[in-house]
Amino acid sequence: MKINWGRFTLPICIVVLLLLEISNVFAAQSFIDPSLQDWSAQPTVNHFAGVEKREVIVFLKSPRYQNRSGLSQQMALFQEKNYSTNFLKDKTTEFSAIIGQQKAKFLWSSNAIVISIDKNSLKQLSKNSDVDGIVENKTVTLDQPIFVNNNLKTDESSMTYGLQVIHAKSAWEKGIDGTGVVVGVIDTGVDETHPDLVGKILLKKDFTRDNDNKDCNGHGTHVSGTIVGGNASGTTIGVAPGAKIIMAKVLDCNGSASLATLLSAMEWMLNPSGDANKNDAPKIISNSWGGSTQFMYGFRNIVKTWRRFGILPAFAAGNSGSSYFSVNAPGSYPFSFTIGAVDENLELTSFSSRGPTIWWNKFYPVFYTKPNISAPGLDVLSALPENSTIVEALKRMGKEVIEHTPEKNGGHWARISGTSMATPHVSAVAALALQANPKLSVEDLATILNSTALDQRGKGMNNKFGNGIVQVDQVIEKAKTWQLTNQSSSRSFFQDKDPSLWVWDTP
Repeated sequence: MKINWGRFTLPICIVVLLLLEISNVFAAQSFIDPSLQDWSAQPTVNHFAGVEKREVIVFLKSPRYQNRSGLSQQMALFQEKNYSTNFLKDKTTEFSAIIGQQKAKFLWSSNAIVISIDKNSLKQLSKNSDVDGIVENKTVTLDQPIFVNNNLKTDESSMTYGLQVIHAKSAWEKGIDGTGVVVGVIDTGVDETHPDLVGKILLKKDFTRDNDNKDCNGHGTHVSGTIVGGNASGTTIGVAPGAKIIMAKVLDCNGSASLATLLSAMEWMLNPSGDANKNDAPKIISNSWGGSTQFMYGFRNIVKTWRRFGILPAFAAGNSGSSYFSVNAPGSYPFSFTIGAVDENLELTSFSSRGPTIWWNKFYPVFYTKPNISAPGLDVLSALPENSTIVEALKRMGKEVIEHTPEKNGGHWARISGTSMATPHVSAVAALALQANPKLSVEDLATILNSTALDQRGKGMNNKFGNGIVQVDQVIEKAKTWQLTNQSSSRSFFQDKDPSLWVWDTP
């Protein structure tokens, strides 16, 4: 379907300038991070400590595709991991004349290596025909939480307004609460002692330098509460209270992590137990974070790997809204499932990022409508750890924090706004759908969520709401009667697909 340019308010000249600015990024034979280009162009300064180096992530052109159809899911993953890791090792050996003898970190799911490099080596490596791109190992930081407290009109004495407007209760009344389904969360960690989360954290791993699994920020506990939280406060906060969570703590107290650390955590989610004989990857991974631009290169391979191995990659659209072209990566990718935010009246929030996004297809741009779907994201009540960064910020601002009392069985709760809060609503609805029909593939899930969304404007998919607002009752009804695809109907065997041949709709 062709783009209806009448939808967009940006002058066409701005769009043209934008395309000219990024054309060198996507049309080039290999992508070189602009910050590295600037650094490389600077005069070399002699240091007493030696030659100046920077840590970079080198993404290689993909090895020849190996079709792993017919294997078990875990055997397919195991073989692909070994194949890709050996490929990276061989290429690193070939690069030794350029980068020297150093211990590289291999990220097989991203087809990348992490190394330290000087300016001369950067220039040489960027010309190597096996290199697809080189990026600096920069810091990625969460969008700052938005504290609004708009004095909600909805009665939340029994459950949050978000659960009410998406009709979560309709699933529970049918015995569907997420039981048996695991949702992956990549965030700041989780307070598993919170009364709304006790017994609901299946596994967790710390990728930060904190060397613990505590959530000192609070963001990860809040989104986890929206997915699986109970009603210890008297108000039910979780969409799928019977589901379990696997948590990768990758963002520190300030909500920051390096790109390489994020990629490592994303890779871990493919086999969290580390047991090569165990197919324990969650079928949904909830990501309430994103980069600073929609053109961020580094996450593309891992998100494709997730989809290849049957994982729904749910990403927040971002909080840069009111302007078009404001959805940031990884949510900007056509193969990410991207979530925008609405309020209790099902109106789009002012902060929810808008599409479209631009994807470079060889030498010409393709525009994709984003987000895919929307969910409640304004003044969302959920769990928080005591003494966390967010709780302290709320108190300084004079915002309401529900503190632990004997009646509340311990724990804190508060309202936060953002597409970070909308995303776990959708991830949890996907968990309900999987309980209703465990054989659904990632493509099935995405289609069901999109096709059952409440179209607020009656105009089809658009760059504000996406397909509309997620509706639990419609999702469950359609999931139960879904005509399974070839991939989902033979779930015991892996049905592979070559990522280079994937085609995405361009509404």
